[in-house]
Amino acid sequence: MCDLNSMLQNLDKIKDMGEINLHALKYVHRPKTGNFAISLPSNQNTAFLGKYCDSLGFYRGFNCETFDPLAKKEDTYEFLSAEQISSVWDNMLSMISDADSLKQSPHRDDLPGANLTICKLKYENKEYWIGTQQQRTESLFKGKFPFLDDEGELVAIEPKHLLTLSFYIDFIVCEHDGKKVVYIFNRKNFEKIFNYYVLLKKHVSDKSDVIKEWNFLDNPDFIKDKIETGYVYKGLARIIDDADYLSQIKSTRPRTLKKRLLEKCADSFTEADFSGDKLLVTKSNLENIIKMLSKGFRYNFFADKAED
Repeated sequence: MCDLNSMLQNLDKIKDMGEINLHALKYVHRPKTGNFAISLPSNQNTAFLGKYCDSLGFYRGFNCETFDPLAKKEDTYEFLSAEQISSVWDNMLSMISDADSLKQSPHRDDLPGANLTICKLKYENKEYWIGTQQQRTESLFKGKFPFLDDEGELVAIEPKHLLTLSFYIDFIVCEHDGKKVVYIFNRKNFEKIFNYYVLLKKHVSDKSDVIKEWNFLDNPDFIKDKIETGYVYKGLARIIDDADYLSQIKSTRPRTLKKRLLEKCADSFTEADFSGDKLLVTKSNLENIIKMLSKGFRYNFFADKAED
């Protein structure tokens, strides 16, 4: 799945042959004042490209894993369909397409308030959109004054006249097999930038009618009514886009699932959890049911096999 690895193995070539354009953004969800995007000077792009490539080099030996909202493995970066962040990502791209250059921008004086940089990297006819969360200059220099060397004299510069940049990469959006994919290098920043769990909750909720098709459940509406609970939507997010697994769930007979749960998971399920052959969802067993559905026991009870 993960073709970003080829990019990571060619960073030296990308430094020499890649093209990059960097934009500074203020992007705040439900802002009190307007968001903006400014195109930064092209004469700096070669230096920017080198710094981004150096930062990406850290991940060369990492494995690429499917994004898991409940856990992250060490020494990995993650990926998921960009469809899940499209409502925010499309807004950002729209801002960038309408961005003014730094010299002409009416937001030039607001630039130290930028909290995000996004660049378009082009290499061998492919486009990679690289996103990095920035610390606002006014926050970074709060209570401090930067100084510059001016022909042997130190001259104080007001923070409002400075733009600070970080090149530690939080995410990359690109195409793979004709579909947009987002690769995540810093989960905490990614979640903040996109307000991700709000988007994830809506994504799962929009697809939650599939729960009513699971005929081994005595009362599927109980789960739907709890869809905004954190462990419920995060657990279901692991499986909600997996068509093959959803097909396995739908085709499993109630008696078959009951037998497997009582045999293989007796510490978590007993006869009291069933109404006849059907699994009765209650407040006390909901967490175990979500864990079972989302392979949290590291066992696929619907295909009757262990999972990695």
